Amino acid sequence: MRSLGGIGLVLSAVAVACSAVPDAGTTGATTAAPTTTTVVTSTVVDSTAVAPTTTTVELAGPGYGGAVVIADDQEPPTLNPYVEGGDNFIVRVIGQAHHVGVWDIDGTTLERIPDVVSELPSVANGGVVVHADGRMTIRYLIRDDAVWADGVPISGDDFQFTYETLISPDVSAHRSLADDVYDEIVATEVGDKTFSVT
Repeated sequence: MRSLGGIGLVLSAVAVACSAVPDAGTTGATTAAPTTTTVVTSTVVDSTAVAPTTTTVELAGPGYGGAVVIADDQEPPTLNPYVEGGDNFIVRVIGQAHHVGVWDIDGTTLERIPDVVSELPSVANGGVVVHADGRMTIRYLIRDDAVWADGVPISGDDFQFTYETLISPDVSAHRSLADDVYDEIVATEVGDKTFSVT
């Protein structure tokens, strides 16, 4: 308590010293420069004045490199959503920040839009072919500029790896989805920038 009183006394002395005005009759080696205060009391607007303008800065595009820090209350068991532990809540949260896929959602229209593929496969664009026996082949054409963070191009081999991971009996995180959908796939075809499933 005594030290707080001492600090208060020192601060009071400093405040008084800073606010003291020298007597006009005293002389000293130094004199303070006069200060002026300007107060605007009215504003006149000229009717011929130029209207204010705005400047739009064109962004250069996405930046690469650096670090992303994501804080949460738990550590993820893995960062791969397709392996054991990948169905963990924090893995999904982190995945939303960096996960890429065939398609994304347009934030304005809420429609699916291509992400790493040049266009979403459809019958109209030839990406979906329905065979006479009822089988269907879906062909994904990967964008030429689709690359991983290290600059390595995304290829059909990457799609094949993901497919094999999803259907693996060792991966239980998404096994119910694989039972319903992926078990119907009878063939895959891999190209440098293509991946097809039948």
